[in-house]
Amino acid sequence: VCIILGGSGSGKTTLLNAIARRMNDLEVCTSGSIKCNGTNDKKFWNDASVGYLQQDDFLMPFLTVRETLNYAAHLRLPRTMSSQKKCELVELVLLELGLKECANTRVGKPSGGEGAGSAIPGISGGERRRVSVGIQLLTNPMMLLCDEVTSGLDAFSSYEVIKSLTKLAKSTQKTIVISIHQPRSEIFKLLSESDGQMVLLSKGDVIYSGPVRSALPWVESTGVGGCSTGVNPFDYLLDLSMVDFASEDIAKSTAVRRHLLVQAWAQREKGSGLDTSTGDTSILTRIGNVSLEQTGGASSLVSSAVSVSLEGSGTSLWSQVRVLTSRGWTNQIRDSMVLWGCICECIVIGLAIGSIFYDLDDSLGGIRSRSSLAYAVGAIQSYLMLMILIHRLSKEIAVYDRERMDHWYGPLPHLISTCLYSTPLNVLYPIVFSAIVYYMTGLRTDSAQHFGWWLLMNLAMQFITLSFAMLCSSLVRGFSSASLLGNAIFIFFDLSTGFFIVNDSIPSWLRWIKYLAYPHACYSILTINEFTDNRFDCPYARLNGSWDSNMCAPWDGNLILKNQLDIDSHYFQGPIIQMACCFIGFLFVAWLALTINVVNPTSMGTGRTTIDMFLNQAAAIFLHNKPATPSEPELSSIASSGVGLDNEKARSGETQKIEKQLLKDVDLVFPTGELTAIIGGSGAGKTSLLNTLLGRTPPNLKMTGSIYYNGTKNPSLRMINGVSSYVRQDDHFLLSHLTVRETLQFAAELRMESSVSKADKYAKVEDIIDLIGLRECANVIVGNSAVKGCSGGQRRRVSIGIQLVTEPACLILDEPTSGLDALTAKAVVLTLKRIAASGRTVVCTIHQPRADIWQLFDNVVLLVTGGRVAYSGRVDKVVEYFADAGYVVPMFTNVPDFILDTASVNLRSIELEEETRKTVNALVDRFNTNKHEILASLLSKGSLGELAEVNPQFASFSKAFPILTRRSFVNTFRQKSLYFNRIFQPVIMAIIITIFFAPLGNGPSDVISRFGVLQETSPIVFVGMLNNVAIYPFEASRDIAFREISDGGYSVTSFFFSFLVNEVPLEIIGSLGVTVFMLVITHMKVTVVTFFSFWVVMFGYISAGESIGITFSTFTTNAGFNITVMSSLLSIFAFMTGIVSVNMPQWLNDINYISLFKYGSAIITMNEFDGKLFDCSKDDITSGACPYQTGESVLELFNFQEKNWSLYMSLFVIAVVVYRLLAWLVLVAKAKSNRW
Repeated sequence: VCIILGGSGSGKTTLLNAIARRMNDLEVCTSGSIKCNGTNDKKFWNDASVGYLQQDDFLMPFLTVRETLNYAAHLRLPRTMSSQKKCELVELVLLELGLKECANTRVGKPSGGEGAGSAIPGISGGERRRVSVGIQLLTNPMMLLCDEVTSGLDAFSSYEVIKSLTKLAKSTQKTIVISIHQPRSEIFKLLSESDGQMVLLSKGDVIYSGPVRSALPWVESTGVGGCSTGVNPFDYLLDLSMVDFASEDIAKSTAVRRHLLVQAWAQREKGSGLDTSTGDTSILTRIGNVSLEQTGGASSLVSSAVSVSLEGSGTSLWSQVRVLTSRGWTNQIRDSMVLWGCICECIVIGLAIGSIFYDLDDSLGGIRSRSSLAYAVGAIQSYLMLMILIHRLSKEIAVYDRERMDHWYGPLPHLISTCLYSTPLNVLYPIVFSAIVYYMTGLRTDSAQHFGWWLLMNLAMQFITLSFAMLCSSLVRGFSSASLLGNAIFIFFDLSTGFFIVNDSIPSWLRWIKYLAYPHACYSILTINEFTDNRFDCPYARLNGSWDSNMCAPWDGNLILKNQLDIDSHYFQGPIIQMACCFIGFLFVAWLALTINVVNPTSMGTGRTTIDMFLNQAAAIFLHNKPATPSEPELSSIASSGVGLDNEKARSGETQKIEKQLLKDVDLVFPTGELTAIIGGSGAGKTSLLNTLLGRTPPNLKMTGSIYYNGTKNPSLRMINGVSSYVRQDDHFLLSHLTVRETLQFAAELRMESSVSKADKYAKVEDIIDLIGLRECANVIVGNSAVKGCSGGQRRRVSIGIQLVTEPACLILDEPTSGLDALTAKAVVLTLKRIAASGRTVVCTIHQPRADIWQLFDNVVLLVTGGRVAYSGRVDKVVEYFADAGYVVPMFTNVPDFILDTASVNLRSIELEEETRKTVNALVDRFNTNKHEILASLLSKGSLGELAEVNPQFASFSKAFPILTRRSFVNTFRQKSLYFNRIFQPVIMAIIITIFFAPLGNGPSDVISRFGVLQETSPIVFVGMLNNVAIYPFEASRDIAFREISDGGYSVTSFFFSFLVNEVPLEIIGSLGVTVFMLVITHMKVTVVTFFSFWVVMFGYISAGESIGITFSTFTTNAGFNITVMSSLLSIFAFMTGIVSVNMPQWLNDINYISLFKYGSAIITMNEFDGKLFDCSKDDITSGACPYQTGESVLELFNFQEKNWSLYMSLFVIAVVVYRLLAWLVLVAKAKSNRW
C-alpha cells in the first residue's frame, strides 16, 4: 500500500490521474513517462489491471447497496467463479465495509450539477463512498488507485477501510495507491509495520517518496526538527508540507521550510540516483518524471513504478450483456416518477390527439387532418420520446463512462443491453398510444391489417427514436448539448417528411436527407396505409352514385398521395428498409463514437467531448471572456428537549415502505460562547440533528419534542435565520465560474449591512481569505465535478468563508473540515473557536478530529447508531467519563478516535456485532441516567432575552436585485458554450427551417410550404423550455437561490427578477435571429408591421418556454418528469394552433384560450395571407392541386378570417406576462413551503 499525502491543491488527484493515464484534458500538457514493471506497455492500462476509485461516486441511484455490489461482482469477477461464490464475496465486502445495515437501501443520489440533477433519497454520503470502495475491491484489479477513499467516513470506518486494503494488498500481492487527507495515527503504525509506502506532495513537488517507517528519519536528517511524542506523525508531515498563512511572518517561515524540504529531496535524488538509504524501495522507486503544464503555471510530479502481475480475467460479451440488461432494467423500473410520467404522456398525448382529430369526416378538412395525424405520429410523438430518452441516457452514461475507463466492458455490450432492457417499456408505450389514437380518430377499419401497420409503425418509431437518442448521448455529454444536437438533426428529419413542404420543393441538395429521415418513412407508410385505394365521400358524385374523376379528385386517396403528398401508393418496401437501416445505422455510429472517444467523468477531465469543445470554440468567436480580477448580533444559546425524528418514507430497494427512527430522545444544550462538536459514525444522525435544530427537516419527517433558542420555544424559521448561519455538508451549491474572491465578495455584499462601505466589505473578504488559507487560489474559479477549478478541500473552505462574512450569533456547520488537509482543518477550527469566544454559539459535526483540533472544542456530543446520545458534556471530562464506564483511553491514542471506536457497532461478524451493540447500549443507558445533571451544568445562568422577529441578514429587493443580477451575469457569461447554446439554439433551428423553405414562391405547392413555415414556429417554445431545463436548475442557480432564500438571505422576487434581466437580452437576440431567417430570408410578406409583430411573437414563444420551464423545474426537481410533462403539454397546444388541426371539438377550442399558440399563430397567419393571391392554372384547379387560390380562402379554412388582429396581439402580450407571473407565484409558493 502506498499513500499519497498533501494539502488541498498539492496535486494528489492529478498524480493519480497521471498514473491511471486519464490526463485527457485538452488544456493540460503532459510530458515524461509512466512505467509499470519496467515497461510503459499500454496493455497494462487497457486490460482492466488498473482500478480507479474516483473522488466522485458514479452509481445507479435506484439499485440497493447489495444489488450494486452484486452486479459489479458479476461484471468483473472471473467467469470461472460460481455465482454463489460471487454473492458470498459480496456479503464479505458488506461486512468488511460496515454496509450490512444499509445493504437493502437504495443508493440514491445527491443533488447538484447537471450530471447530478435532482436529489434521490438513499444512503448517506459516507455510505456511498464505501459502496464505491466495495466496487473496486470486487473488480479485482492488480493495481488499485483510490482518490480520497476515506472522505466522508468516520474515524472507525476510515481505519477499518485502510486496514482492509492493507490486508488485501498483502494477501493478493496487489499494489494499492491511496490519496488521503487526515489519516489517524494508527494508520501510520499499520503501514509502518506492513512495509507501506508514502508520497508526500506540496504544490506539485515531491517532499518525500519511500517507506512510511523511513519518512520521519528522513525529515529529521534535513534539520527541520523531529516529531514530538504523542503527535500524529501524518499530521506532523502534512504541517511541514504546507505554508501557514496565519500571519505574514509565519507564512514566510513555513514557505522557507517547505522550499528547504523540496530542495533537499531533489538534491538527494540527483546525488544518489535510486538511493535506498531510507529503506526498502522495491515497491516504490523513482524511474521517470511526469510534468504537467497549464496556462498560468507549471508543476512537476514524480511518478513511480509498481510491482504487479498482469493477470486477471473478466466475463464474456454475452455475460456482460446479460448482467447489464438486468441492472439497467432494475434501475429503470424503479424510477417510478419517470416511468409513470412516460405512460401518462402516451395516454395524455393519445387522448389529446384523439380529441383534436376525433372521428374525422370525409370533408377536405377531414382529409387534410388525416395527413396531419400521420405527421403527428411520425414526428411529434417521436420528438417527445426523443427528449425524454436523451435526458435518461444522459444521466446513465456517466456510469458507463466510469466503468469504461475502468475497462469493465466496451461500447457493444453497453448498447446491446440498453436496447434490451428498454424493450418492454418501448413496446408498452406505443401500444398504449396507438390503440387510443387509432380508434378515437376513426381511421379506416375495412381491414384489420390497417391497424396492424399503424401499430407496427409506432413500435418501429419508438425503437428508432431510442437508437437516435443513444447516438446523441454518445456524441456529446450532458442533456444541454445532447438535446441541442438532437433538436438540430431532428428538424432536418421533420422537414423531410413532406408534410409541410412538398418533396419537389425541397432544394435538390437537401433531398437526400429524406433517406436518413425515419419520420419521413413512418409518415409515408401511415399515409399509404390510410389513403391507398380509399375513396372518401365526394359531395360532387353523380346522381347514380358513380365517381366523377374530375370533380372528385381531391377525395381520391390515390390522387391525394400522388398530387398533394408526392408519395407512391402501395410502396411499403422502401420505407421499411429505410427504417431498418436508420435503426442499425444510428447504433453503429453510436458504437463508433463510444469506441473512438473515451470520456473521463472524473473532476480532472471536464467530461466534455469533442463536439462540446467545438461548441466552445465556436462560441469564443462571438464572446470574449475577460480574466477575473480580483452591528453586533444578539447572542443565542440552543437547547433541545426530548427531540425525536421519524422518517415515514425511508425506502429500501424493495417495494415496501419502512419507517426508520433517525433521532431518539435527544436532550442537548449548546451554550453561548462555546464551540461544540457533534461526532458519531456515518448514519448516526448528525446532519439530521443539525437540520432539526435549524427547522429544516423535510416534510416526510415527523418530529416530536421541543427546541429552545434563548428560552424561545420552537421559534419560526424566520426567527432562526435571523440569528444563525448554516454551512452544509456538500459544496454543490457554489457558482462554478466565479472565482473564490468573487464568490466571497458577492456574499459580503448580500449579507453585510448596507451601512458598511464596499471597501470595508472587501477588506473583510481579504481577511477571510487569509484566515481560511485561500490566498493562493483567490483568483481561481470555484469549479465543480465537471468544471476544473478549485480542489474539493478549497471548495469546502469557500463554503465556510461565505458564512463567516456576517459572524452570526449561531454558526452551525456540517462537516466543516471534510476534505481539508490537517493544517487547514486546524486553521478553520481555530477560527470557529475565536468566533465562539466572541460570545457566539458555534456547533459543528466532525468525522475525524486530530488531537490538536480536539483540544480546541469546549463541548462534545457523541451520537451512536439509531440517533441516540451516548455522551454530551465538556471535552475535558470525556476521558474521565469513559474511564468510569470501564473504557480507559490507552496512551498515545487520539481520544476522539478511541471513543468513536468504542461507541461503534462492528458488523464484520455476528459475535462482534452482538458485543459492540451491548457496549453502545450500555453507554446510551449510562448517559440517559445522568443526563439531566450533566446538561444542567451547561445551561446559562442568566437571561439572554427573546429572539428578534426581524432577520438582520435579509437583503431588501433594492439591495439584492443588482447584486444577484451581476453575480448571475458574470457566472453565465464566462461559460461560452452556454451562452452560445442559449442565443443560437433558436437561430440554428430557424436556419435549418429556412434552408428547406427559402425562397418561397407563389405557386400551389407554396401554399403548403407557407403552412409549414408558420407551423414550424411553434417548436421555438420548446427551445425556450429546453434551454431553461438545461440551465435554470444548474447554472442559473435555482438550487443556490433555494438555499440562500431558505437561509433568509433575500426574497424570491429578487432572485426572479435578476434571472429575468439576465435572460431577456438573450431571448431578444435569439428571437431577432429567428425573425430574420424565417420571415425575411424565406420571402414571406415583410412590412414594418409584419416584421415587428413576428419578432414579438417569437420573443413571446421563447419567453413562454422559459416561464414554463421555471414553473415545472421549481414545482418538482425531477428533470425527467418535468421534460415529459412539459413536452406533452406544449405538443398538445402546438397541435391546437388551428393550422394542423382545422376542425376541433368545441371544448378543446375553449381550452385553447389559455394557449399562447392560439394568438401567436393567428397573428402571423393573418399577416401572411391577408390579401394574398396565388398563381393557380385551370389545370391545377381542376386536378385538385390548387385547392386554395387566395389568402382569404386559406384564412377561411383556418377560421381566421374574422379575427381581430389588434385584440389578438394584446391577448398574446398579456399571455406572455401571465405565464411569467405564474412562474413567480410557483417560486413564492415553493419558498413558503420550505421544501428545499
